Parts: sequence; C-alpha cells; structure tokens
Amino acid sequence: MTELILELFNKENLVEQAQERLILRCHQFTTRMAYKYLFGCENSVRVDSLSRALQNIGVSASETDIRLVLERFDTNSDGQLTYTDVCDFFTP
Repeated sequence: MTELILELFNKENLVEQAQERLILRCHQFTTRMAYKYLFGCENSVRVDSLSRALQNIGVSASETDIRLVLERFDTNSDGQLTYTDVCDFFTP
C-alpha cells in the first residue's frame, strides 16, 4: 500500500511538471485552453487519449501510470475523465 501511495505521489509530481510546461507555453493559461490543447473536441478522456496528450507535452507514462491518474481524477468512476475532472487535474 505504501508503494502505491508513493507511486501516486510521484505521478502527481510528473503531472505538476507538465502543468508548469503547459503554462509556460500559454501566456494566458486557462483550464479550457489546456483541455482544448490536449484533447481537442473530445467530450471525455480515456486511457488512450490521456496517454497521447501526456506524450505530446513530454510526459512519458506507462499504461499503469495513466490508469492511476485516471482513477485519481475520475470523480464518477466511469473510466473516463470529463471536462470538470480535467479541470481538477490542472488546478492545485
């Protein structure tokens, strides 16, 4: 259990680094801009689209890592992230 918590902490750290890189690319950063930049017009985000989006901003993560992030921010446990979930992902 401790290893899982440590792994989740490390992955959240990677996400924070990605957030910082994204903020530097956008002078007027908004979560709407981040969502559109990462996911285009997708209504929901699944493992494959989250993996692609993270790769596009320079974050390499295994499928297990992606699933951990998805589980962490998927508020209704349906296996996908909504826009609101993604906003939570990008805000402290």
